[in-house]
Amino acid sequence: MKRNILLNPGPATTTDSVKQALMVPDICPREQEFGDLTQSVLKKVVQVVNGNLTHSAVIFAGSGTAGVEAA
Repeated sequence: MKRNILLNPGPATTTDSVKQALMVPDICPREQEFGDLTQSVLKKVVQVVNGNLTHSAVIFAGSGTAGVEAA
């Protein structure tokens, strides 16, 4: 495959491994699979900070400032 180099300010040229990771079917947010994936990610986020007994993770839509203000 010919590798083109993007010379615009963004998005940047990506590696083949990134391109392969992006070649998956979409998951509809109304399907059970999406909910299961979301719950799995939230549990892993809590595990990363060793907060299994004291913390929980939530999805918060908004800017970084909105997240800081919500805390």
